Amino acid sequence: GAIWAEDRAADYRYLAPYVVILLVIHLARTVRWGILLEQVAKVPFPKLNAASAVGFMALVLLPFRLGEFARPYLVAERPALRVSAALSSIVVERVADLRASLSDCENRFKGLSESSRSMIEMQSQAHSLMTHLQTLAADNCHGGYYEFLEHDWSKKRPGKYGGDRKSFDVHMHLME
Repeated sequence: GAIWAEDRAADYRYLAPYVVILLVIHLARTVRWGILLEQVAKVPFPKLNAASAVGFMALVLLPFRLGEFARPYLVAERPALRVSAALSSIVVERVADLRASLSDCENRFKGLSESSRSMIEMQSQAHSLMTHLQTLAADNCHGGYYEFLEHDWSKKRPGKYGGDRKSFDVHMHLME
């Protein structure tokens, strides 16, 4: 009884703008993800939108942001777009979010000179990392995946376990 009474007494004027804002955020994130995936494969917007909606729902329902893994699996189409390529776009997206957050923090604390300097340094490092990850994610010559990176984030040379597309394909087929 008390819950229904509170529901009837609630002010719903803010519900419509809230839903509109959520819709705009969803569409913006979906378009951004599509732009990131264009480096690897062109995914039609309806499929991208459906995968994003299910992925964001999973993100809300599952703990520890495990829902992030749903979108790459839902949008992957072999052979044009592998799960690992779609997953790399999620990594790049998170780095871009980190960069935006650092930029926002830097703008909020501009008045504090020492904090501002360290924020600018962190933003610069996040920017260079994002640029590096975008380059590697889009590098189809070497596969564009983390298996081709050394521990210091430099590219592995061609050889038995890295750098050539054939060894990567064999590795992925064994994992799948």
